[in-house]
Parts: sequence; C-alpha cells; structure tokens
Amino acid sequence: MAVWLPGAQAEGAALIADVIRRAVEHTSFETDTGRFNVTVSIGVSSIDDGQDQRFEDLVNQADNA
Repeated sequence: MAVWLPGAQAEGAALIADVIRRAVEHTSFETDTGRFNVTVSIGVSSIDDGQDQRFEDLVNQADNA
C-alpha cells in the first residue's frame, strides 16, 4: 500500500505514518475463531520539488527505511 502526501515534508509524513501504525496496533479484529491484533511496519520516502524519481525507487527507499 502506498500513501501519497503532496506538500508534506518527510518529518510530517513520518508523524502521519506513526499515527496510522498506532491506530492499526490498537485495533482488534474479531473472527469466528477469536479476536486478534496486527501490527504494521511503515517506511517513508520523499522527493524534493523538481526532482525526477521513479515510483519503484521511492518504494525501495521506503522499504529500506
């Protein structure tokens, strides 16, 4: 999954990523076999205005963060 945050600086994007991570962590899921929780790992990648970068490169940077 990717989230595009136009105009956000890397620090702001990292804060948003942490809000999403915490929300998922504190959400319980109920199934026929019981309740469970999940966690997620989120990486952040950014580019500067006018910088030309492929989407795949941004995803790889986020994966390595």
